[in-house]
Amino acid sequence: MITEVYHYTIEEIEGLIIYDFTTLSGVVYKVIFDYNHFRENLPDFPQLLGNGYDFAFYCMSDKLIIDGAAERNKRANDTKISSTITSIICHFFDTQDSSLILLFQCDSSDKKQLFRHALFQRWHRKSSHKAQIHIKTIQVEIQVGKGVTDNRFMGYLYSSANPNLEKVIMEFEDFLGNMINSNVK
Repeated sequence: MITEVYHYTIEEIEGLIIYDFTTLSGVVYKVIFDYNHFRENLPDFPQLLGNGYDFAFYCMSDKLIIDGAAERNKRANDTKISSTITSIICHFFDTQDSSLILLFQCDSSDKKQLFRHALFQRWHRKSSHKAQIHIKTIQVEIQVGKGVTDNRFMGYLYSSANPNLEKVIMEFEDFLGNMINSNVK
């Protein structure tokens, strides 16, 4: 099955690999792979330290503020957005290294992390690349204040060709355990 994708450009800047694309309605997206984002948190996890990139994507358009709900509906029905993002992930693994791991956390700043998690899971299920890209997610409860917790969705993406998967899984679970324990007060 051939899936249509938007044309994208690639730029590399100081440990960042940035892919940009613009939808037919003029909405700009950035897909960012950041090698340095987790460096300080991973010294005890050599597999993640050496092969981990932070993975994130952002809708950059001011158009959303102007058009509001109408623009959100267009985006929700634009299957080329998810196809383009998954194609970019495949391109990243193909051109960089299949042993790399893409670490992510669903943004929780606006309390819409559950929506983002569900959307990304749906994109993956419907993706024509799901045999090449695998996803592992976990929901964790983080203490953000005295008696106040917040649910977070974290995980990683990996290539089916990753030769170090067992080590990655063990390290990721240890990493999450350490992070959760450090937030328990």
